[in-house]
Formats: sequence, C-alpha cells, structure tokens
Amino acid sequence: MKNFAPEIVGVITMLSLLLLSACSSTSSVKEIQESGESKLSAVPEGVNIDAKKFVLTSNGLTVVLIKNPTLPIAAYVTIFKVGAKDEAQGLSGATHFLEHLMFKGAKKYGPSQFDHIIEGNGGNTNAYTSNDLTVYHQSIPIALLEQVIDLEADRMSNLLLEPTAFEKEREVILEERKLRYENSPAGKLYLNTFTSIFKNTPYESSVIGNIDDIKNVSRDSIQDYFKTHYAPNNAILIIAGDIDFKETLALVRKYYDTIPAAKKIVEKTTQPDYSINNSVWGKEKKIHGNAKNTLFNIVFPGYKIGSRESYILDILSAILGLGSSSYLSQKYVYGQTPFLSYISLSHSSLQEGGLIMLAGEMLDQVSLEKFKINFNALRPKLCAKAISERSLEKAKNQYLVSYFENLRSNMELAQFLGNFEYYYGDYRTYAKEISEYSSVTLAEVQKLCQEIIEKHDYSIFSISNKYNTSKE
Repeated sequence: MKNFAPEIVGVITMLSLLLLSACSSTSSVKEIQESGESKLSAVPEGVNIDAKKFVLTSNGLTVVLIKNPTLPIAAYVTIFKVGAKDEAQGLSGATHFLEHLMFKGAKKYGPSQFDHIIEGNGGNTNAYTSNDLTVYHQSIPIALLEQVIDLEADRMSNLLLEPTAFEKEREVILEERKLRYENSPAGKLYLNTFTSIFKNTPYESSVIGNIDDIKNVSRDSIQDYFKTHYAPNNAILIIAGDIDFKETLALVRKYYDTIPAAKKIVEKTTQPDYSINNSVWGKEKKIHGNAKNTLFNIVFPGYKIGSRESYILDILSAILGLGSSSYLSQKYVYGQTPFLSYISLSHSSLQEGGLIMLAGEMLDQVSLEKFKINFNALRPKLCAKAISERSLEKAKNQYLVSYFENLRSNMELAQFLGNFEYYYGDYRTYAKEISEYSSVTLAEVQKLCQEIIEKHDYSIFSISNKYNTSKE
C-alpha cells in the first residue's frame, strides 16, 4: 500500500493467489464470512496467508488472526481508528499525546510495567500516530501472548493518566516537536507544506500538535478524548504468528469481552469537509530556516486512498521520481548539468485526501529560480518523455517487490493486513490491490500525468537560511 521498495528492474511473474478461509459463528463472536476459495488473477505466486476475521458482538472489536507457525513468536498490533484529523479545535496533538501516555500505566499494570514485562521477556513494543490512525505494536515470544492480551486490554479500559506523568510527557512532547519541526529544516518545510495545502480542513494541524494546544490541554480533556475514541468498537486487533485460531480467539474474548463499547463512536454521523481550497494553487511560500542549501516541495493535488486515480498516481510517482534511475533523478541529479543533490516524487494518499509532492535540495550555488525555469519548460513535454511501456513495467515490478517485503515477518504481515482492514474495511483487499496496480495502463498514466503534472497549477514551498522572512 503505497510503500515502494528500493527499485528493482528485474521481471516478476504475476500468477494466482489462494486465500485460505473458513467460517463459523457463535452467540458472542461473529466470524466474517469468507466462503469458498477466492482466486484472483494478476497477483504473485506463492503468497499463502492463513487468516480469519472475527467481530466480538459484545462490543464491536474487530479481530484479525493470522497463522504463521514458522517460528514460536507473534506480532500483536492494535489499530485505533483515530488520528490527528479527528481532533477538535484546541485538542491538536491529543492522539499523539495519548500515544505517550498509553505506556505510563493502567489500573492492573501500573507505571513502567508495560515496557518492563515485554522487554524483560525478550520482546519489544512501540507505537506511532498519523493523520488517520494510531498503531500500537509488540513483537513477543508466543509464551507471552496471554499476558500481552491482558496488558493491552487493561490499558484500553483502565488507563491511569496519572497527573505527574501527564505533565512530564507534556514537556517531552514539546521537546519532540522542537526537534522534529522548529529545529529541523526538512521538518519545518514539511509542516508548512502540509498545513498550508490542507488549511481549514481536518488535516491542517500537525500530528504532534500545535504548541499552544500542547501547553494548554488539560488532563480532563485528554481523558474525555480517550474515553471517546479508545474503545473496542473503534479498534482493530491483529495477531500474527504461531497461534491456534480457536485458542487465541478464546483468550481475546477472555480479556476484551467485558470492555464496553463507546457510545459516542456510534453517534458520530457528520462528515467534515476535506476539500482543498483551490486558492492554494499557484502560490509560493518562502520560509527562513537553518538550511544551507535551499530545500523545496512542489505540490500538486492527489487522490484519496483506494480510488482508481490513487493507484495510477502511485505508478506515475515511481516512474518520475522513485530511485536513482527515475526520470527526474536522471535529469536533475545525475544529468550532464545537475541542479540538485537529490529529488523525489511521491503520492501521499490519505483516508480523505491526497497530494503529490516533488521534493528536492538545490546544489550549492544553484538557485531555486533557475530550477523553476527549467522545470516549467520541461512540464509540457514531461509525460511523453518519461512514460513508456518499459518504465510502466518497471514501476509495477517495484510495487510487487514492496508487496513481498511486507510479508517477510509477523509484524510486517500484521501491519500490512491491518492497514487494509482499516482503510478498506476488509483485510482481503490486499489481493484486489495487486490486481489494481497490475491493470494500470500506459494510457491511464499518461492521461493523469498530463492533467495534473503538465496542466494543473502547483504550489511551491522552500526553506533556506538566506531567506529573511516567511511570506507567500
């Protein structure tokens, strides 16, 4: 899903995929029906994922179990369907704040016990927050599985939010923001780019949060936010490894069945407006920052995840700007007259939007204006020059390599299927997505390239220590 591996030109044969499934139901667990064999064309040979999906009828928790008996270990992943885009005014950074606080103790397992138990038994644990979701994950020996289920159920239902720890993490997060954004030229540029493009939409605020909100948010506000969003009916649990489906589901039910669903999640009916204001296109913003050589982001509109256009733009981005042999790298970094020390083109698909970002760093003594003139002269003929049957096949192969790399370990497999379950509502969509990428045609890529890269206005953001002010 959008994460291309380092480029590989070799040919990968695309054959058929068999999904193993079975179906049954009980009064308190619903197993999602996967009747019969599901055979899809144009997908890699040799992928054989033994997985089942259940929903606890007591509280709506979605559970995806993946059997992989290769080694006596397991991956345990919890996805909460909440990210920075779900934060109300004054609460920016609440999701990320809770990412920190979730490791600071709950009712049964107090402060420091979560990390101590897992890492003391040879496992590891971490988490991350994005605009769309939050993910907590552990890699553990299989013998520790029941205790980890107990640990995770405890903090889902009984998080402490102890006042002293709360204030300590506030200071940690303020330092983290300073390190990632204020003191990082690349981070400062990215933040300005993203918040400007998505201004007045739920994607406007940073994942870490705005400084004033971090400083002023109360413990009570964070606790209410937790009770609203961190509940079984707003979560997906994925367990992958040397497990037995029946036994593992019984353990999940033992510890999660009694956790109540959150009523506010069910009542959430309004859909915010994620539309980008067209006034941003054609604008330029210069930012002062500690960057010796100018860094820049050129931004075009993209498409949200799962749309046909998003698959096409992923392929287009790979052709134009993925790796050293991509068209733009060959022209501007490795060409006879180089302008840049690096360049990349990526399509960022979000749950409710997307953007295409051309990022680069100017060589010393080369001005951004000179690059803009050259790039603008190239644009009307870029698509015809860069896109061919060979470059299209190469991009598809890059995707397939990335696909296989997402299946190398229990953790990668759990997060891979978990993302599909979150974004599409069905982990089995991974097979359909392979088919979508493989069916992208040369005509589709050229058409969308012409519509967006050649003809649509772009916004440009740049940062340099040579700039004295920040203005559009």
